[in-house]
Amino acid sequence: MLENQEGADAEDYIHSLKIDMFSDEVFVFTPGGDVQNLPAGATPIDFAYAIHSAVGNRMVGAKVNGRIVTLDHVLKNGDIVEILTSKNAKGPSRDWMKIARSSEARSKIRQWFKKEKKEENIANGRAAFEAELKHCGISMKDVLSPEMLPVLLKRVSYGSLDDMYAAIDLVVDKVEAQIKKHVSRVKEQRRQARNASVDVFTYNLEADPDEEPAVVGTERFAPKPLHLDEALMQLESIGSEFLVFINAETDRVNVVYRRRIGGYAVIDPVL
Repeated sequence: MLENQEGADAEDYIHSLKIDMFSDEVFVFTPGGDVQNLPAGATPIDFAYAIHSAVGNRMVGAKVNGRIVTLDHVLKNGDIVEILTSKNAKGPSRDWMKIARSSEARSKIRQWFKKEKKEENIANGRAAFEAELKHCGISMKDVLSPEMLPVLLKRVSYGSLDDMYAAIDLVVDKVEAQIKKHVSRVKEQRRQARNASVDVFTYNLEADPDEEPAVVGTERFAPKPLHLDEALMQLESIGSEFLVFINAETDRVNVVYRRRIGGYAVIDPVL
């Protein structure tokens, strides 16, 4: 009897050890008898994507031990799982991301949406983005301007607007913050530019009282930051007497103008 008792105790010990070792996993079977190990709490969704991405993407239902179950049914050790598929399946639902327990299943679902739903995501993202701009009092025209769009895309790390739209759920807050910051900066630079164009005469006379100030016609303001040589080239190309521009090296508003005695002068007005 003692030997029988010792044998029973050993079996119980091994059984409990197995439970402890595999408590974070569940072992289930395909109808053909193949074993699939999944994380504890796994559902038919996890099982389907463990078999193959195509099986998961075409899944329309599941059977466990011969009975139809819901997709959030929790699988248990020894279950026989059959996935029902259809060529006309519309693909995974976003709700599956909340149901799936394995990182593999969630990753494959994300890949499907990224690839198959990109056009839809772009359209939805564009609509959400434009609605958010309207709410913030910002026009789409301003966002698409040459001085803002490259800066915006660089700040949010996307190569194009379509890429940004496709991931709008992830970046909308970041985009909104960058747009507000950039719009504020551009408005301030334009305000400084208007003041700078008015102050050209006063500054010039104080700096060089023996020189007659240039005759300034219509205000000229370069919409994007320029280096000095670029500002001089633009001044020549537009045939103006002066150009107000944002110095790309200092990020300050400067004015370059033609001197009456020849050549050019650059000033950085104290506004």
